[in-house]
Amino acid sequence: MSTGSEGSEDPIDLSMLPPAHLESAREVIRRIGEGESHTRFKGKRLKHDRRRISVPLGRHWRLLFVEVDKRPVPVGCMSHSAYNGRKPGR
Repeated sequence: MSTGSEGSEDPIDLSMLPPAHLESAREVIRRIGEGESHTRFKGKRLKHDRRRISVPLGRHWRLLFVEVDKRPVPVGCMSHSAYNGRKPGR
């Protein structure tokens, strides 16, 4: 686990996020971890891998989850441009 600001332990590295998105990311991770649907946060399954879920954090950042035993597990956070560059065919 990585340590973010305020000494919180985050399940993924959130150090690249601007402060305006940091608490939002933590809240989304917590609520999805508690069983709330990713669709509540405008999250979508990726077309090329339906086990992967992308949840937007504003216009420029994405949280990535992978479904393990039917539960979304956070696996990363990246800029929207980096996320687009990882799609198949790009």
